[in-house]
Amino acid sequence: MKRARSLLFGCSLALGVVAGSGVAFGAGGGRGTGGTSGAGATDVAGDVMTAEAKARFREGLDFYKAHKNTEARAKYLQALALSQSAAIYLNLAIVEYDLLMYPDALRHAKAYVLHPKAEAAKVDKLKREMIPDLESKTAHLSVEGQAGVAVFVDGEKVGVAPIADQVHVAPGEHTVACGTVTKTVVVKAGDTATVIVVIREAVPPAASATPSATVAPPAGASTTPQRAASSAAPAPAPSVGPPQEGRSTLGWALPISGGVVGVAGVVGGVVFLGNASDAHNKGVAARGNENCTGSTSAGCQQASKYADDEQSAKNLAVGGFIVGGIGVVGGVVAWLLLAPRGTVSTSYVTPLVGRDGAGVVYGTSF
Repeated sequence: MKRARSLLFGCSLALGVVAGSGVAFGAGGGRGTGGTSGAGATDVAGDVMTAEAKARFREGLDFYKAHKNTEARAKYLQALALSQSAAIYLNLAIVEYDLLMYPDALRHAKAYVLHPKAEAAKVDKLKREMIPDLESKTAHLSVEGQAGVAVFVDGEKVGVAPIADQVHVAPGEHTVACGTVTKTVVVKAGDTATVIVVIREAVPPAASATPSATVAPPAGASTTPQRAASSAAPAPAPSVGPPQEGRSTLGWALPISGGVVGVAGVVGGVVFLGNASDAHNKGVAARGNENCTGSTSAGCQQASKYADDEQSAKNLAVGGFIVGGIGVVGGVVAWLLLAPRGTVSTSYVTPLVGRDGAGVVYGTSF
């Protein structure tokens, strides 16, 4: 039943044939009969793969012909990590449709449509049949995030704001995060939900413009101002306190410096954490379902490199958060110690730990 679905659109999977320095794909190598082939030999001339990408692609074709769709997809992803060929995008879209992985199939089908080596007939077929069908089975997110900050959907990085394209997801509940803002949204198949993950500044209420009422004097009363009675109580004299000094230059410079270091450290930590997540995803794609224990294949070597990059990024993220914490605490301490002389104040610092983060609250009264 699953294998039949890929043929609903007349797109059968292609067979790989080595041709010169590149790779060509024959027509008619797919499962089932009828329809348009996955990729022809003439339309991919110049759509060159590396030797390693060719090998992974052939392995994927062999798995697909053996009805092992999961293994075929893993090999196609390894080939895609090595070479962004139009044929790989198309075959991925078809096998992912068979696996009911509609969001991934839609993403790869659109990538094929935009590829400069895509065949016009197949592009037209995808636009008319496969892509509309996938869009009806998939939920979509339109994300508005803080510019320059990484956006995560269900813990997976999907890009850096602003994100122009929609994010395709399975129908249901999803968590969208951008910086310190996290929101949960539920979206149905075929629907698009707009998610705003930007910190909005509060707008103060407008001042009341209602004029005060004026009471008219009674008839016959004099409108001439009268001298205040001599028995009126005199106004109280202003209280005189000890002279107060303003905050010194150092009293401003140190807390501000600590705050700048704190913000820089936290932002750096978030950026490196996003890089670690990106390296992790690339490593999984490069490794696929292959057991890399003791293996020296190109996919495993690539996965090992991404694992090293992931660990380095995590270490830098931890260092950034530590530096940021030290900067914030140092800034608060400097603010308290360098308070102006002659003031009577009560200050407090309260740590806060919540589901979405941690921090401190500082307050003072004069």
